[in-house]
Amino acid sequence: MKRVPLFLVILTASSILWAAPEDIFSQAKTAYGNEKYAEAASLYESMLNLGVDNMEVYYNLANAYFRNGDLPRAIQYYRTAWHHSPRDPDIQNNLQFALDTAGAIAPKTSWTERPLQLLSKHEWTRLAAGAYCLLALFLLLALLLPRRRRLGLGLCSIPAVLLLLSAAGWWQWKTFERRPECVVLAETTVRHGPLDKALEFYRIPSGALVRQKSTQGEWVEITYDNKSGGWMKTEHVLPLSP
Repeated sequence: MKRVPLFLVILTASSILWAAPEDIFSQAKTAYGNEKYAEAASLYESMLNLGVDNMEVYYNLANAYFRNGDLPRAIQYYRTAWHHSPRDPDIQNNLQFALDTAGAIAPKTSWTERPLQLLSKHEWTRLAAGAYCLLALFLLLALLLPRRRRLGLGLCSIPAVLLLLSAAGWWQWKTFERRPECVVLAETTVRHGPLDKALEFYRIPSGALVRQKSTQGEWVEITYDNKSGGWMKTEHVLPLSP
């Protein structure tokens, strides 16, 4: 039997790996268009397993889960897509509609958090990099052009403010890693303590978005709708990965 040269095997395998995400995305869109929502969701999930980290994939996956009747996972991926593109109106509207359908309350944000969530963490990082370059340029101009030093130093205040703002925005998104969001998989009871016999605090609907405060064994402490200190089983929540 004639053997295939090794370099051809490597080249072919590489081509398949590079083409796979685009091919899978096309197949998933076709499946969704044919109302095969479970198949579409499975295909989009396979893209995530390949390491694809893309807002459009998360958004389409959320749509597929929503159409297939899986509200918790639809909300999970709408929210993940929102982390990537917080200003996208389609993501915002579909997330709100999914939460309303689930009977869940949308996460509340303070007046200080709201402007910092206009840009994603990656956008704040890019803005910080651009501001740093501008700051270095203005400082260099101030050093090289003594007559324009006052102007150059004055201009430095602009990128300096942008750097501070970028740091605040980046830190705002970092809080989602320190206190991650979770989606409730099924309607369950939130208790006052991490015990099965602890007093019932309130009922929480399937699909609700909660923030994790701490964990203790098989229990997680959450905040939901400004109610703090409630505990529920970890098996009832699905962590988000911003």
